[in-house]
Amino acid sequence: MSIPSMLHTLLIAPLSLFFEVVYAIAYRLIHNPGLSIVALSLAMNFLVLPLYKRADAMQEQERDIENKLNPWITHIKKTFKGDEKMMMLQTYYRQNDYKPTDVFKGSLSLLLEIPFFIAAYQFLSGLQMLNGVSFGPIRDLGAPDGLLVVAGVAVNVLPILMTTINFVSGAIYTKGFPLKSKIQLYGMALIFLVFLYQSPAGLVFYWTLNNLFSLCKNIVYKLKDLEFFQRRKKEKQELPFEKKDTVTFFLGAIFLAVLTGFLIPVTVIHASPAEFVSVLRFDNPLWNVAYSVLIAAGAFVVWFGIFFWLGNGLGRKVMSAMMWVLCGWAVINYMFFGTKNGNLSTLLKYDHDLHYVSQDVLINLALLVGVALVLGLIWWKGRGLTNVVCAAAIVAIGAMGFVSLHDTNVELTKIKSDIERANRDMASIPLSKNGQNVMVIMLDRSMGAFVPYIMNERPELMAQFDGFTFYPNSIS
Repeated sequence: MSIPSMLHTLLIAPLSLFFEVVYAIAYRLIHNPGLSIVALSLAMNFLVLPLYKRADAMQEQERDIENKLNPWITHIKKTFKGDEKMMMLQTYYRQNDYKPTDVFKGSLSLLLEIPFFIAAYQFLSGLQMLNGVSFGPIRDLGAPDGLLVVAGVAVNVLPILMTTINFVSGAIYTKGFPLKSKIQLYGMALIFLVFLYQSPAGLVFYWTLNNLFSLCKNIVYKLKDLEFFQRRKKEKQELPFEKKDTVTFFLGAIFLAVLTGFLIPVTVIHASPAEFVSVLRFDNPLWNVAYSVLIAAGAFVVWFGIFFWLGNGLGRKVMSAMMWVLCGWAVINYMFFGTKNGNLSTLLKYDHDLHYVSQDVLINLALLVGVALVLGLIWWKGRGLTNVVCAAAIVAIGAMGFVSLHDTNVELTKIKSDIERANRDMASIPLSKNGQNVMVIMLDRSMGAFVPYIMNERPELMAQFDGFTFYPNSIS
């Protein structure tokens, strides 16, 4: 796994997975691909609204600091040259508790938008169920819309509409901003137009809805500039948070990442390693664990961590408590529920659809509510205890995972040796020139790869074919 692939799995794959889950739930309820895209856009925008709201506040704070420092910065740049200018600027920044890297806060919304755009592009541009599906005037959500034909040339209207809405939204948002901010926003709108012009209509429709939501958001934010809202804003005091909140949050995030990304996948493979290996070519299934660790770390540590970092004092306290409770819920459900769902295939599907009776659902909900109350009380009264428990739990499930990993690796090593020996034996078929040769040709219809497993499950068949050599992947 290359470094770019690892970064993609860590940052983009969790978002793509979330897009897929939200869309699947929406489609199951609505049964309409176009309306499911609308539901996906609304869900994602409301979910990241606090994120962008906090990012906008940080950008506003950065602009205020820049406006405050800019006169003296300009004076220093005009008055001094070379190393002397750099030393004076560094001293001035230090006196005002300002770091040059703080300039990136001014582009925070843009930096956040990029991974969401990449995830949406990868998911919707490759969504096969949109191909050939119409929605309103759009004939095919899986192809460029081509809604307007001019002189025999199809013109894609949705990207143009998307850019127009983006320009109007940007004009409202950047009113009173410096020229640099306006150029940055309008430039990105034009880049999106060029990049998405030939993209599938479903993807452009999703992004058009996002821009429409952003326009409505900017209008509401401008209304908050009224004196009444400004007075309420000044009267509002931010609740401070403690360092223990940060420790609790990230310990909980690491616990969930280790549980879902490491322990559970290793346990599933450890239950029957041979089923995750092809008898024709050995590929170590434990590499799948590396992928699951990265995607779980990206979801719980990176993206949950970004939400936490951008949160205010009260928000961080709430997220810290929620992470602590979520860890308790995960443990309860992992240990006591869902343990009798039947066989799980290598495609991670159960033999039968999952159905839970109302009694089991009510028991589960009641237990989760009780656990939330108990853990909430513990978090409120003993923050230090929560951190000790989380740290100990991480060590415990990590040790359990590594034990299973070791045992699985030992068994996989033996399986690999058997496969390599079988492949060496396949190099030639020994036939007797004088004695009797008995060959069994199976018209298996591509089922030959299952013969070793069938033999292991049916000892009577193994006895009947005692002395025979099995040659997989053979053509006669």
